[in-house]
Amino acid sequence: MALFEREDPNFRPDVGSRALSVTAVENDFVERVYDKIAKVYDLTFGPTLHPGRLIALERMGIKPGDKVLEVGVGTGINVSLYPNYCQVTGIDFSALMLEKAHERVVKKGVKNVRLQEMDAAKLTFADDSFDIVYAPYVISVVSDPVRVVNEMRRVCRPGGKIVILNHFRSRTPVVARVAKELGLPGPVTLQQSYSLVSRGVDHGLAEALFREKMSLLAYSPLAAGMLTGKYLGGARPPNARHTLFDDAGVRFRKPIVQEAIDAYAKLAARRGVSLVQLAMGYVTSRWFLGAAIIGATTMAQLEEDIAAARFELDAQTLAEIAVIQTHYPNPAG
Repeated sequence: MALFEREDPNFRPDVGSRALSVTAVENDFVERVYDKIAKVYDLTFGPTLHPGRLIALERMGIKPGDKVLEVGVGTGINVSLYPNYCQVTGIDFSALMLEKAHERVVKKGVKNVRLQEMDAAKLTFADDSFDIVYAPYVISVVSDPVRVVNEMRRVCRPGGKIVILNHFRSRTPVVARVAKELGLPGPVTLQQSYSLVSRGVDHGLAEALFREKMSLLAYSPLAAGMLTGKYLGGARPPNARHTLFDDAGVRFRKPIVQEAIDAYAKLAARRGVSLVQLAMGYVTSRWFLGAAIIGATTMAQLEEDIAAARFELDAQTLAEIAVIQTHYPNPAG
């Protein structure tokens, strides 16, 4: 998510911006797709993307009397989340999505939201009309992202806020290029699960991180505790996460993941290091790492994790890890 203030009132798209605005997704195609999924959008994308919506709304810092424009309001998932002391205008390109949004506004009894059918690349509002302009999960599916952001800047008052919320996994390069062409701060890091058993970054995002000069915030480097060794052999220690919660870290409980963890545990024993040291040492050895995000219940766990994060694996150990990875490239996904 990018949050920035509009500072340059004389901003205009340059040749580079116009060159970037090559239609990647045609408007009529987008409209057809969203018309088709309007009925199932909430079930398909509602829960999955909801945490990001809540964070975005919190960071907006909406004040009493603020005028907010939501670009790509869709089925109106956000309408009941806004405080009642602001005025919200929601626009969308899909008439069927807006029908669902109207139904939600009526059902929820929302009084401070108005809805309009409109192309985000051709906003009909006057300059400086809004205090906050918000585009949730939109910028990577519009036909002309630069033009859309230009329009968002145009209708946002000087000193106002523009919030772009996006799922960066597949579209980070698009967002970074848009920010670069507009002279705005682009994303500098990306948070993604990464560990010995969850290596999706290696297979999809590493190239984007290199090209965009970004780093990785690796969360779950110990695979929800599975790479600590405390669950080896089917053990379930008292008060441990997987003992208390049957649905915690389900993807790390697959048989193939257990096989991979057993292989890493045997390697750690052969090399004279703990499984935690092996797991954290591997993550911190990656060229794209910015920081590893760890969690701990006790001070002893925290101290062990921090020490392991400072532990450097030797070349032979890394080579043996690479051999195991040929058999278990990304078992947890």
